[in-house]
Amino acid sequence: LTRGRPTASLVWLDIAIERVRQNGRAPAVFALIEDAACNTLLTLGREKDVNRLKRSLQYVEFTKIQPGSYFHQLAYQSRLQYFTERGDLGPEFEALVEEFDRLNLDPKQVHALVHIYYIHLAHARVHQCLRAEPARRALLLPKLERALLVIEPLGPRTKALGAHCKFVRAALSWFRGSREEAEAQLVDAERLANDHDVPWVSYAVARLRAHILRALGKLESAHNQAQIAA
Repeated sequence: LTRGRPTASLVWLDIAIERVRQNGRAPAVFALIEDAACNTLLTLGREKDVNRLKRSLQYVEFTKIQPGSYFHQLAYQSRLQYFTERGDLGPEFEALVEEFDRLNLDPKQVHALVHIYYIHLAHARVHQCLRAEPARRALLLPKLERALLVIEPLGPRTKALGAHCKFVRAALSWFRGSREEAEAQLVDAERLANDHDVPWVSYAVARLRAHILRALGKLESAHNQAQIAA
């Protein structure tokens, strides 16, 4: 999931969904599987299939997720991804982040799957800064800094997490005006992404490079990087 391979993920999600559809009953964890499938379809630009999926499950009997449970924590990742996949990072997105923060979880102690929430949040903070005007960006940087502080201690656990951390550090460096440091971090992030099959980071690196090159007036190079990210 931290690698960013939605098509491969959807294959496994479809298998689980078909089994539940045939059985007519779903355990609590299935709510997460359904959310993950819907978000993956959105990632692939298949919005119509989301409604089709929900209609196919309308007669399935679901077990509710209990508040405070492990599955309840995991559900925040799918809820956050619903906003990030649409680029909707406004008040509802911020309200969800505040709601999660009130759980007072220790990122170093939670299950590894919950780490995906923190990765999505960090990328969302980068996206907010990229879209913002300079004055607005200055107000957003503390949120990006906090997101990076959360994920950096997780970076050594897997190469994929490390790649995400390098990318977010690169973005923060550039926003602070340290272009050389940003490029050095991007090189490291890209290397990890290529060596360990993390296309999510490869895309993010190309997109950030396009913004950096455009800001430097290198429009043709920026266009080439944007095409890589497309």
